Amino acid sequence: MRQVKKKWIYVVLIICVIIIMSLFVISVLNCETLNRITKDFLEYFNLIVTPLSLIVGLIIGYPLLRKKLVENYVSKQFEIMHEANRVLRKECLRIMGKYPDKYISEKLNKQYIGNCILDVKELSHLAFDSNPDAHRYSILLLKSLEEFYQRYPEEPSYYYYKEMLDSFINQHVKQMYNYAKSLGTTFDSNITRKRRLTRKLDKLVYDNEYEDIDNVDYSISYYHASQLLVLFFGNSLRTVQYDNPLLYLSCYLAAPTPSALARILYVRELYLPLTLQCSEPMIWGLERELCLIGFSARKSTKENGETQSFYVCYYANISDFGFVKGTVKAVESLANYEDTYLSGTELPKNKFSNFKMIDDLEIIKVEIETDTLHQEYIKNQKKFIRKLKSEVKK
Repeated sequence: MRQVKKKWIYVVLIICVIIIMSLFVISVLNCETLNRITKDFLEYFNLIVTPLSLIVGLIIGYPLLRKKLVENYVSKQFEIMHEANRVLRKECLRIMGKYPDKYISEKLNKQYIGNCILDVKELSHLAFDSNPDAHRYSILLLKSLEEFYQRYPEEPSYYYYKEMLDSFINQHVKQMYNYAKSLGTTFDSNITRKRRLTRKLDKLVYDNEYEDIDNVDYSISYYHASQLLVLFFGNSLRTVQYDNPLLYLSCYLAAPTPSALARILYVRELYLPLTLQCSEPMIWGLERELCLIGFSARKSTKENGETQSFYVCYYANISDFGFVKGTVKAVESLANYEDTYLSGTELPKNKFSNFKMIDDLEIIKVEIETDTLHQEYIKNQKKFIRKLKSEVKK
């Protein structure tokens, strides 16, 4: 497109040069007939010179005009995002005040969870034009609360308390507030012409092409290895109590990927299998896979006064068919399960202790000493790092 515009400019310049040269030759020859013809030509030319100048001006000035319009649009988008960030920060402060991070000894119920969802949904609407990461983060928080609401029993056998959910929401909304303190992107005045459908359909559909400003991403998707997911799972692990597997499961279902938890383990220099798959398929060839959905560092004191550091870990079946109840009854039941995140890694099943099965959630709970997890990290460090690097999109 730009090459076509340059060709037009060159054509106009050549025509102007030819006209000037012709007038110069005529003036030198001083022929009465040519002078009369020249005079008539100049009179007609005088009539079209104004509109011709406008056309030439538009051809030459269009790129500058287009660039100015784009700059004005980018400036407007900057103002919209800046104002949306300000509104979002204000609402985040209100939500954090409504759900404080403090002790509230009140039992949790479904109605309270539903009210939390409504508040977060409104927060997500306000985040639409703000920092793109703030909007994506709000969707993750909303999805996790909806999953929690869907699986929370009307009459739970074990009571959860409001303080747990309040702290959870408070921590995540605080992260949204931090995102809203910056634009999160660098606006670019470059425009790229894109297609909604394949080029093959250009002549068979209307309006297949559109123009988009570079470096502005309003999508709600995210990479499995994105900082956003690592922060989301990190904040969840920080606030979810070690005896709350349901909320661990809800967060994992909001973004079902082992990549974020893998990076948290890497920072702590620990390793345990992120996904476990049974080598023996069930009837109809269905695979049995358990996913690590959460973990919590704990300490205990032995009778001799020695302090022991260990991790409480939860594995869950997140598929649509149940298999945990009836097939996984003890640590020995994991004998045929293999680490499918790092192929070839041996699972230290004999190091698992305090095995517990949570039937209604298809979750198993195990404990393992911190030193054992660190030894597994040292043993598989190179392979672990290669796996993490392979997940980063180039």
